[in-house]
Amino acid sequence: MRYAISGSCTDAISAMGDATKAKNLLGKNITTGRVLWLRNAHFYDASGAQTVQLYDVTQDTAKTAGSLIINIPCASGRLTMVEFPPPGLKFSTGCCAILDATASTGVSGAFPVEAIGGSGYEEA
Repeated sequence: MRYAISGSCTDAISAMGDATKAKNLLGKNITTGRVLWLRNAHFYDASGAQTVQLYDVTQDTAKTAGSLIINIPCASGRLTMVEFPPPGLKFSTGCCAILDATASTGVSGAFPVEAIGGSGYEEA
């Protein structure tokens, strides 16, 4: 069965090289016993261009080898929207965002609460 899900991050995402600061893209964890298929995501940061990394980890845990799903470059002062083709990007542990501290643009800005989010569906 499929269950539609959408939401936005309930935490600010700031410049962090700290791998333990991953925050839930949709504002909550994946339901136990299900996988998440992320179909789209949106990002808005007025402070500067950033690269957001989406990891298959739970909130506030360290990113691990093989847990990086995608890098998404985001424009400064504009809404960046990304749509993923069916079935979407698969997350089985959690769908969390971290700013890329190694990006050539540098990391100096922040995404305020609810400035990033997305939608998709959970599948049992």
